[in-house]
Amino acid sequence: MLKSIVVAICLCLISLQSTAAQKNQYYMPVSKSKARLWSIGATLAPMVVGGGCLWASSGEGSDDFVVIGLCIGSAGLVFGPSAGHAYAKQWGQALRGTAIRIAGAGLFLWGASTHNTLDHSFSSAEFFLKMAGSLTVVISTIYDLATVGRSVDKYNHSHGFSDVRITPNYFAGHRAPGVMLTLSF
Repeated sequence: MLKSIVVAICLCLISLQSTAAQKNQYYMPVSKSKARLWSIGATLAPMVVGGGCLWASSGEGSDDFVVIGLCIGSAGLVFGPSAGHAYAKQWGQALRGTAIRIAGAGLFLWGASTHNTLDHSFSSAEFFLKMAGSLTVVISTIYDLATVGRSVDKYNHSHGFSDVRITPNYFAGHRAPGVMLTLSF
């Protein structure tokens, strides 16, 4: 009787383990280069389109193109750098970076709204708010673009994918060429 219970428990554990293993095979590892392309493309493409709208408005003098161009370009700058983190399913990092850039853009707009148009004066508070907002957006953009590889590594590691690299190498101690296998977990 005891042997039958042990065998039944072992069969249940084996079936649970195989079910979990089958579930994991539907995940594919994500690529660092694709994540970087997502971030760079989602940042630059809207900025180019927005710049095109601004350029188109210079000939006509239409304020509609200016507003549309600024909105599209700003959206690319605020949301674009997080696209690689979203591709790597690291939603916390993507939302954190976007929120920081929204706050920076808000500081910049707050500084721009304090401008006194009657006497064209330039206050130090206006300058500080604009600089703080601009620096916040730029630094957050650079940080998100630089750390997108970490998000990819985090996703791949959490789903059981390891990094295997085979590179040509010269072994000086043996005076022979060869290949080096690097495996990281």
